[in-house]
Amino acid sequence: RLGGRNRASARYSSVRESYAASFSRAAEDRVGGYGYDFTIGGDDGRQEFDAGATYIGNRFEARGLFITGGDGFGNFGDNNSVRLNFGTSIATAGGEVAIGRPIFDSFLIAKPSSALDESDVLVGRNIRENEFDAISGPLGPALQSRLTSFSKQSISYDLEGANNFADIGTGIETVEPPYRSGYLLTVGSGGVASATGTAFIDGERASLLTGRVEAVDDPEFEGAPFFTNSAGRFAILGLRPGRTYRIVNEGGRLYQFTVPADGPNLLRIERADLTASPD
Repeated sequence: RLGGRNRASARYSSVRESYAASFSRAAEDRVGGYGYDFTIGGDDGRQEFDAGATYIGNRFEARGLFITGGDGFGNFGDNNSVRLNFGTSIATAGGEVAIGRPIFDSFLIAKPSSALDESDVLVGRNIRENEFDAISGPLGPALQSRLTSFSKQSISYDLEGANNFADIGTGIETVEPPYRSGYLLTVGSGGVASATGTAFIDGERASLLTGRVEAVDDPEFEGAPFFTNSAGRFAILGLRPGRTYRIVNEGGRLYQFTVPADGPNLLRIERADLTASPD
């Protein structure tokens, strides 16, 4: 082993007067992964050279192999062959159809909600440093094709695209698939807007304030905890454009605001002055 995914080997047999030397790089099992291998060898006067390459795409896997050889070095290249393998799959679950890499057992289809249709969903067992197993796009939802039946496993998901501040939940979905089964994961909801700002009480920054965020005219918003940091800064996720909400602290003071129906999905509130409730 040469470190990482690289490996080299060599052998020689004086009995058969044969030899072989090879170098290979194993492909990562993720979108954009690639690998290759080269082998040169000979046996009883015949020489042969093999070269192969593997590529892992979002919707397919491809493997190419080239072999050339001949009787002795003088006839090297007399016999040539090329092999190309291409694999893809079409899956359906929950009324959605997805195209992806070959499925050997169970799978998961992931798509953004209709409110997040300008964004793409990434899925994988470990999304880090832009490494993922599948991503949605112009050809439809993402297809995670590497689930194992009867085994509890965690699927990480994230959002990429226009709605960078949307509330997508925990970012992890735990599944335990039955034999050769499929799941549908819809990421996000209509609450695609967020709000950030600084809270004030009686003209002073409201440091370490706690309370609740309540909806005034958004029946789908279930409420959420509210808190500020030591500088009075706060962030609220899962809001819907065109709806009105209010911040209520434990002392009954409140601040009401409306998310614009048209505009960016991040509402910046420079100063949120919490005042006593008129009730």
